[in-house]
Amino acid sequence: MITYNECLKKLVDLGKESGYITFKQINDILPSSPFFLDKVDDIIFDLSQDGIEIIDETEKRITKGGAAIRKPAAPKKFKTKRFYDDPVRMYLREMGRVPLLDRDGEVRVAKKIETYQKMINQNVFQAGSTLREMYNFLHRYRERRVRLDQIFKVDIGTWIDKNQDVKIIDRFKEILKENENTLDKIGGILDNCDFDETGTASRQEEIDKLRAQVVETFMSLSYNDKLIKRMVYRIRSLVERIEESYNSINDLTRIKRYTIDEICTYGRRAKKSDEDFDEVKNETNMDPNVF
Repeated sequence: MITYNECLKKLVDLGKESGYITFKQINDILPSSPFFLDKVDDIIFDLSQDGIEIIDETEKRITKGGAAIRKPAAPKKFKTKRFYDDPVRMYLREMGRVPLLDRDGEVRVAKKIETYQKMINQNVFQAGSTLREMYNFLHRYRERRVRLDQIFKVDIGTWIDKNQDVKIIDRFKEILKENENTLDKIGGILDNCDFDETGTASRQEEIDKLRAQVVETFMSLSYNDKLIKRMVYRIRSLVERIEESYNSINDLTRIKRYTIDEICTYGRRAKKSDEDFDEVKNETNMDPNVF
């Protein structure tokens, strides 16, 4: 798997060749990994520190030599400074200095949104919790608790008849079943492979290919933006719970000197009955809920 420095070096070399780099090129080179999604801001900062300009596709201006040229910005001219005690006037004055977007500006903003949305979708679709959430929405649709347009993206003014409904839902079922099998394969590989000191699996390339297959299958349909946001919130909540559990386990192993097996045993015992719960509490002098 490509490291952060290797990825940055590729981007720097590409940027030095043309004098700039586009958001699309960054998205194409970055691996579809949650780690790199968190590092996008760092990558953009490091590229800026190396003197590489980051632009959109629409900002390219090709000369005879093939290099990108951007017109230098005209110096701003300010009139005599005025000071207002009225905060509303001050706000309106500052807002008046902000230029409105032209057509090219709107296209650039739309391209940025599309690029980052694609990166978010790619990482959301790799998560096992997304598959469970999709099954949940399918179940709620069958019970008529959600509409089709609350799951899938439907253009305004588009009419979908019952036959189209059936086709979309049938395709949705196929996607869920196919991805369920693929995620089971990934789980089987993870259960039977070794990991290095960084936590990278020995069969990481095979796992990455299967995850890319899951993403590609999911993206054969377009989903409602609110549905994707819901998935993001669920994943974020899950990550927070995992981090909390990780910190609790570290405290138990470091401070209380319990092994992982002992922690699991106490946890299972505490869940059996109220009597077992009390026994674990007396044995450990701790709240059994931490197990």
